[in-house]
Amino acid sequence: MATGALEGFFSLLDQAKAPTFHRRDWIARLGEPATKALVRTGVLVARAQAHWYPCGGPWGDGCPRRVVENHGSREHPFVAVCGRDDGSCLEVLLRADEREVLAASVDGLTRQLRRVLHAGGAADAEDAGFPGARRIGERDGRAVYLALAPHWPEFEAWLAARGEAIVLVPSVATLPPAVRDRFRDGAVVVVSLGEALCPGDDGLVGALPERLLVVRDSARATYGASPPTVCTVIDNGGERTVTRPEYEALVAGAPKLDLFIDTTVTAAGGGHPASSRDEKGKLRRETLTVHEAAALVELVRTRRALREGDFATVSVNAVAKVVERGRRKVDVQLGRYEWRAFHTLRADTPEGKRWQFNPPQGFTAAVVFAPPRPTS
Repeated sequence: MATGALEGFFSLLDQAKAPTFHRRDWIARLGEPATKALVRTGVLVARAQAHWYPCGGPWGDGCPRRVVENHGSREHPFVAVCGRDDGSCLEVLLRADEREVLAASVDGLTRQLRRVLHAGGAADAEDAGFPGARRIGERDGRAVYLALAPHWPEFEAWLAARGEAIVLVPSVATLPPAVRDRFRDGAVVVVSLGEALCPGDDGLVGALPERLLVVRDSARATYGASPPTVCTVIDNGGERTVTRPEYEALVAGAPKLDLFIDTTVTAAGGGHPASSRDEKGKLRRETLTVHEAAALVELVRTRRALREGDFATVSVNAVAKVVERGRRKVDVQLGRYEWRAFHTLRADTPEGKRWQFNPPQGFTAAVVFAPPRPTS
């Protein structure tokens, strides 16, 4: 199997659905040796014989040909005819095996990854808390994950909650540079499948970089037995610094909180992830802009009523609009001027209007701040 063919296959995995093509198309994309190797190892699996064939004509693949019997021909017992009434596309003669459709199998890829990367422990076929992600095992005391949708929002937040882990993705090229840099070395490392695997004579061969196998011991040597604190949290118990396991537990439990804002990670568009629950418990996930997050977090931290000019962490004009936009994303409006947690204290003049975080009894909230320097 050629290196280029393997990289071409990995690039096809970075999408919402498992790539599915006729065998002929797989061969055209990857070459016949690579296609046969992936079928042999169970990474590509056969589907039912198709009654359609890709168009590739003037109307694109959205207008597939229909496969019908080609009576009287033993060499080409089927023929793909145009799916449109006007017959815009030419007919394609097909051998019996050319109706076969092959689809990428995540289960098959997981089995191969466990084998060639020497991953042990339990594997989980269910989503590991993020779309298209699953735990495939453990290597040298670190969890190993396969994540096929790293372009989805809040991927960085999910990574930050993994503890010690190796996360395999189709390609790191689609990740923001800040995410690539943050998770290149350390407790959580993101690795492209092309960096972790290479082609062999009989399929895939493991090729994890050596740097991934020494991080765990070097981190212990740096921090000793006591884990470092990684961020500051304000929740119903007050303000405190937390360790990595404590932060992971907080993120895992965030969907059960009435309000959660994490300013230590960057979501889609450069903002910060947030979530909230309405009075019926329905979860809503949002992305706050940097200024929206800063304004709401300051209200949570101070618990004071702040005027537009009192915000110390928001250095923009029209702070009022920033607060209102952020509040609409994470709070529940009870009436025309009433909100559940972030209240407006009206005044005789616009300049006197204030906002205050004063949630009802039983309201659960947590906000996370940028990490401090590691402690020794």
